[in-house]
Amino acid sequence: AAYALTMNFEAGRMDMAAVEYNETELIEGDLSRGGLDKALVDLIPNNSIMAMGFAMNMKPVREMMNKHVLPELLAQEGVEEMVAQAEAMIGLTLEGLMEIPKGDFLAVWDGLKMEEGDFGPQPSPQLMLGMTVENRKNLNKIMNNPQVQGLLPMLATVGMQIAQTEEGIFLCSRNHANAINNGKNENPIKGDHRDLISKNDFGGFFRFAPLVKVIRGMVPPDAAEVQTALGELNRLDEITMSGSMLKDGKQSSSVSLTFKDKKTNALRQLIQTGERIYKLAQMAEAGRPDFELEADEELRAALEELK
Repeated sequence: AAYALTMNFEAGRMDMAAVEYNETELIEGDLSRGGLDKALVDLIPNNSIMAMGFAMNMKPVREMMNKHVLPELLAQEGVEEMVAQAEAMIGLTLEGLMEIPKGDFLAVWDGLKMEEGDFGPQPSPQLMLGMTVENRKNLNKIMNNPQVQGLLPMLATVGMQIAQTEEGIFLCSRNHANAINNGKNENPIKGDHRDLISKNDFGGFFRFAPLVKVIRGMVPPDAAEVQTALGELNRLDEITMSGSMLKDGKQSSSVSLTFKDKKTNALRQLIQTGERIYKLAQMAEAGRPDFELEADEELRAALEELK
């Protein structure tokens, strides 16, 4: 295998890119699919804090697992017995399990809410995990298994549920149920974020402003150290990731980090962030009273950015 890595620092952003050239006999065929299935992309809300899509050609993956990975795994002492017990429990072999996914996988996180539970208010994540399905018959074997059916009420206690469509299956919070049933979110992802996920084998983003807002609602305002950390997080804009799976012996990936300050070089901003964190850590360790004063300044700045 051969690798090439580049890193670039510009005003307000840092970019990293990697290319790998790898001729392997383990994988017969290309893994690339060119982007996430549109049926999954349309379910992603535009206000997502984090979204990540992953699309791959499952045929060579299954062949690799069946020819190379599983035989070596089962040859390990005690593993074959454990696998046999697991297969008996779900009513499906590992080979049958591998036939279920079509190759599109999605993860979305769009918030955290406090909801009343058996023991008072508890955090309830708003998220969606999903995948497209190739072998519905094998999936139904698992879903109709009594032991799996027994787990479904437990999911409801934490605000989660299983939903199925013609294209796939999802584990989601209640706020995503209508979008899945309707086949599209009322305010779906758009623009560069949509292209990032729909036009790459894997792609996604993580936005810092809404993350700061979520954390701020979970911690007391006088938690100086946490509020200082929020101030530093609030200087960041977002992280984006994209790349291609193995095709013709080549695969690539890229990661970008952007700052809210679009004028100062990203390397300088990273160095300044490290200096501030080190200074505040030293002040906190020494028990200096002005630590909380500086933390309050960071908090005020963070709150101003969120207005």
